[in-house]
Amino acid sequence: MITFVVAGFATCPFHQQALNALKPFVEQKQANLQEMTFGTRDEFRTWLFSNDGRMKFNDARAKKHTSSPFVFNAENGDFIGGCDDTMALLSSDLFLKPTGNMNTYDLQTTAIRQDLVEAHENTWSKLVECGTFYTAEERVQIARLTRIARSSNKAKELKASSEQFVNELQLDGYTTFNGCTLSPVEIDLIHRIVVDPGRMANAEEYYQNVTSMLEPGAYVEIVGIVALMTHVDTFSYGIGRPLTAIPTAPMSTDIPEKIIGLGQECIADLAGRVPVVPVTNATNPLTKLVYENFSNGKNMGVPNILKMLSAVPLTHATFARNLAAMYLGNLNTNNMGGRAINRSQIELLATKVSQLNVCAY
Repeated sequence: MITFVVAGFATCPFHQQALNALKPFVEQKQANLQEMTFGTRDEFRTWLFSNDGRMKFNDARAKKHTSSPFVFNAENGDFIGGCDDTMALLSSDLFLKPTGNMNTYDLQTTAIRQDLVEAHENTWSKLVECGTFYTAEERVQIARLTRIARSSNKAKELKASSEQFVNELQLDGYTTFNGCTLSPVEIDLIHRIVVDPGRMANAEEYYQNVTSMLEPGAYVEIVGIVALMTHVDTFSYGIGRPLTAIPTAPMSTDIPEKIIGLGQECIADLAGRVPVVPVTNATNPLTKLVYENFSNGKNMGVPNILKMLSAVPLTHATFARNLAAMYLGNLNTNNMGGRAINRSQIELLATKVSQLNVCAY
């Protein structure tokens, strides 16, 4: 059992968020908690930079940590991270979720637009359908591992070990879960996408290493599922809500066709390396629907980002529906469709988040 030590200062909202998130797990005897709440930020920082604080940890991430809270496991001395890392660890499959309805948003107490609710419910329902390269069961495993990867010390240490993206495949040492049947290459890919996505934009050698052992279409489907999990989980974090339990039933037993684009002719996109379906080659109903919706009927107006998952139509369409609800359904308009902020504010937030995540765009 993990004993979480949460060090921070009393008025820090992230310190309080981490403490509040841990309480249900402590009550259900899944974890222990030691609270170190300092009266002021200065008192916390004095401790943090002292020999009793971050300096006694070997983890490079701990030695660079400057914010509240500072969380570690008292049982083995492992550094966990900050608030986001703690939330990610609690939401992983290493912990059973506290009891309660976690499958839909509570519209009675939280004002959430209906299109967001429907898009996220669609994400969960499509997750347990057969994909282009992966069975429904494998898609659920990818989703589960996405949550576990957010708290992966191995992946974070690998990222911190080099100023450049590490192109060599890492085929052991990752934490998974009982019954995981994904290959070591798939496990490494999921962890890298979750922990170090920004630098992957220039990691041509890594892409070649992965796709020498994995179909390019399978690569795209994994990227898409990780992106979908990022959509729904980040939204939950944002509204201060527990993560939705990953569904396990009813689950499709269909076998994936493993045909890239489901027969649509693909080309290698020079910007993103991955195979994509050009607008003029779109014949699958799902692909055509995405392109028509986002181009407002003008085929050549489909932005590149809307083509990147087109090799796997089901995941592509699910991603596009989330994009329409969480960003904009028509990228060529300033009609906000009832959103609380305007287009300029949306783009400002998107730009800042992209900068923080070292996004290639």
